[in-house]
Amino acid sequence: MRFLLGVLLAAALTAQTSSNQAEALWRQHDYFGANDAFRALVEQHPKDANLKVRWGRLLLERFAPVDAAGLFNEALAIDPKNAGAHLGLALIAEEDFEGSAIDEAHKALASDPNLVEARELLAKLALEDSDLKTAREEAAAALKLNAKSMAAEAINASADLLEHRDAGEWLNRIATEHPKDGAGYESIGFFLQLNRRYDDAITYFRKAIAVEPDLWSAHSQLGLNLMRLGRESEAHQELELAFNNHYADLPTKNTLKLMDKYGDFKTFREGQTILLLDKKEADVLRLYIQPEFERALATYQKKYEITLPRPVQLEVYPNHEDFAV
Repeated sequence: MRFLLGVLLAAALTAQTSSNQAEALWRQHDYFGANDAFRALVEQHPKDANLKVRWGRLLLERFAPVDAAGLFNEALAIDPKNAGAHLGLALIAEEDFEGSAIDEAHKALASDPNLVEARELLAKLALEDSDLKTAREEAAAALKLNAKSMAAEAINASADLLEHRDAGEWLNRIATEHPKDGAGYESIGFFLQLNRRYDDAITYFRKAIAVEPDLWSAHSQLGLNLMRLGRESEAHQELELAFNNHYADLPTKNTLKLMDKYGDFKTFREGQTILLLDKKEADVLRLYIQPEFERALATYQKKYEITLPRPVQLEVYPNHEDFAV
């Protein structure tokens, strides 16, 4: 009996150490090593739902949501009330703006009422839906669970900025409590760009990078927002930097592919307009598009009684996939 208990204890310690090693590799950004470690662990312990959840979270972070969803569902088959698995499915649904994200987050909380990340996600989902009241309520609930929840602080700061209020209290808390973590500023930038406040979003993505220079997701978001303002050279630099450091989500990859094709286009600048047309058809299409472009711009400015502060860029793609990017 004593020998058997010793064997079981040794096995438990080995599993714990291996799990710690996988998590450590993940924290060190050795994603391939962490993936191999989690795979080996799950093969050794196929009925451990929590191992599957952690492996799924790694895959979700590394742009493999389909594989991650498979692992979360496998975990739920073992443990139907696994809060982490429900949260994982909620995070996947949130990325696609699916309504099931809210249901899965609530299921996670039903299993674990103290799961602060689920509260943070519900606050984010509410703010994405422009429901500032619910967003603040969920952020307050998250802060009750964790008084230094950076995600909740960023939600409150974002809500204040979107309502043109003073967000100083929350920004000060982020700066004081999380001086080397840029995720809070990145979150604020996300909500600003979601509301088409691109200049303001760029400011916060730069803040995120200033405190955490290797936050490659912020570099990517900065690049995408610079591109929205027609600053292609700066945008390409940021996107390429993110990609070269293994941040290869679909927007980053596809935008870089599109920018590589810009050599196939001609750019026409006239007055307040910038027109991008494929070289093969540029001279013909410009005859039709340029006058309509100018007429639409004049109509818009007259209707809303404004003068646009910068040129408007119109890009015409003959390839649907380029347009989709």
